[in-house]
Amino acid sequence: MNIRGTLITATTNAISLLLLLVSFTSLKAQTYSTLPFSDNFNAGLNTSWTTSYTNVAGVIESRNEAGAWPQFGTTTGPGGVATGGNGMAIYNTADLGADNTLSAMLHLNMTGATGASVSFAIVDWGTGYGGSLDQLRIYISTDGGGSYGATPTTVNLHLVPYTDGFWNNVTVDIDALAAANAKTYSATTVLKFSFNLKGSGNTASPKLGNQFIYMEGFSAAAVVACNSVGGTVSSGATVCSGSNTGNLTLAGHNGSIVKWQSSTDNWVTPVDIANVTTSLTYTNIVATTKYRAVVKDATCAAVNSADVTITVDPVSVGGTVTADATVCSGSNGATLNLAGQTGSVTSWEYSTDNFVTKTTIANVTTSQAYLNLSTSTKYRAVVKSGTCAAANSAATTITVDPATVAGSVTADATVCSGSNGATLTLAGHTGSITSWESSTDNFVTKTTIANVTTTQAYLNITTTTK
Repeated sequence: MNIRGTLITATTNAISLLLLLVSFTSLKAQTYSTLPFSDNFNAGLNTSWTTSYTNVAGVIESRNEAGAWPQFGTTTGPGGVATGGNGMAIYNTADLGADNTLSAMLHLNMTGATGASVSFAIVDWGTGYGGSLDQLRIYISTDGGGSYGATPTTVNLHLVPYTDGFWNNVTVDIDALAAANAKTYSATTVLKFSFNLKGSGNTASPKLGNQFIYMEGFSAAAVVACNSVGGTVSSGATVCSGSNTGNLTLAGHNGSIVKWQSSTDNWVTPVDIANVTTSLTYTNIVATTKYRAVVKDATCAAVNSADVTITVDPVSVGGTVTADATVCSGSNGATLNLAGQTGSVTSWEYSTDNFVTKTTIANVTTSQAYLNLSTSTKYRAVVKSGTCAAANSAATTITVDPATVAGSVTADATVCSGSNGATLTLAGHTGSITSWESSTDNFVTKTTIANVTTTQAYLNITTTTK
């Protein structure tokens, strides 16, 4: 074991007897402190300490030495350990009929620690006791105090021929203690500081009120071997803008999750998310977003997990088909064009009954031709953006006029030149009358008559006329 000590003489004065008792185990909430750990005992014993004794009554408590034992308030120990403040006082409260062991157990989370040591200043004082038998024995347990190694590190509290009130600055190699007992540091490591105060049978048996040990400036340090591993977030997805939800899960990490982050610009500006669990839910995001967790192991620097991307498809927009037209039945044709859409064309549709029924056209382009329609017909495109629901474009209407039918004019007649007249009537036609025409040479030449009705009068014609 590696122990080093330096001594400083302090004035010896009588001490006041404190008739205080402790139970076998301290009744307080048990905590395991992480390294580095220090305790100035200003607020009593830290909740990482528990205490016990094995024989006659004893006390382990926080005391201010300058007030209770002013002989120790006048010196400073080697290495800058300032005495005269609060410390841990260990003393008997009854005559010793046998050896008495008072133990203070320090509970530490030492997972991954290396180079561990504890340091403190300690003094042993007791009038009339000239031996060098008082000892501090340090034991180690890695199962929460269930079992301790059998080979302690021993600190003799009188390191020179005995003089009361010698301060000892002590550093103990805990790595060596663990190795000597084949112990591997754990999250429930316990260091037991057992103060063995000698009883009857020794050269001078300490009596009530004249034997105590005092510890100041306690610290425990180590290099904690840590390894922050960010892990991987699963899993990526492609969703529709504004109508989505999903769960992301972190795995393969080492350390504690500090937070999650999101970004819509590839981490140029990350946004922190207050979440320290391994899962994160996203809901109704409207832009493609990356997510990652931030993980930190012990004192190591935090690292980011591999990120995952939630790709957001824009909502499907059908767009507009151009252009409406009116054509003649059976003799028509043109190309319709889609514009203003968001997404890909999956098909076109047409209908002659305003889409009560429809016919699908296998066409994924933005243009659609029609040819020789005989019935008024509406056309529209079907557009789908990624994972979003499909949308129909605004429809365009091709209005089909029936073919023109001239009909028949009645009736033929033979009349006397210069003295005649009658009304001709058109029937059986399809379409609107735009004008009438007359001709005396079988329409080699013709004369247009401004008349849009179905009747036409003639009067006193002198030449055979059609």
